[in-house]
Amino acid sequence: MLRFISSLLILLNLTSCVGYGVLSGSKNICDPFDPKCSPYSYRDKSDILEQLGNPDKIFVDNNNEYWVYHKHCRYCPKQLAFRGIILGLIVPVPLVLPIGYNNVTFKFDKDKSIKTVTYEKTKDTAFLCGLILAGHAEFGCYVK
Repeated sequence: MLRFISSLLILLNLTSCVGYGVLSGSKNICDPFDPKCSPYSYRDKSDILEQLGNPDKIFVDNNNEYWVYHKHCRYCPKQLAFRGIILGLIVPVPLVLPIGYNNVTFKFDKDKSIKTVTYEKTKDTAFLCGLILAGHAEFGCYVK
């Protein structure tokens, strides 16, 4: 009897979903003074150092200096960037690999003022259909 109940509970979690999901990357390049784009306010390098600490990487290209961070705030963990697909064939089959980090990159002009901020993140797209258990059982589709 215990084996039957355990099997039933496991089968209830397998919702027979069929579909796919794609994990890709996206970049959002914005003006550091635009509150709609940038969640933090940075005026200069000292603000960035105070809020995020030392950069993970610094490089210069075409007379512009770049500071790269693998996190979005000082005490946030580094954010791994995943890319790949997830196939839903009764049981989800993730074919996803970590390819690095979701970065925040600051670009500085020659006069050391912030020119742009680039936020990288993992973007997900999905289409799944099947039995959806959310308080009650119903058949439906999820599109994102």
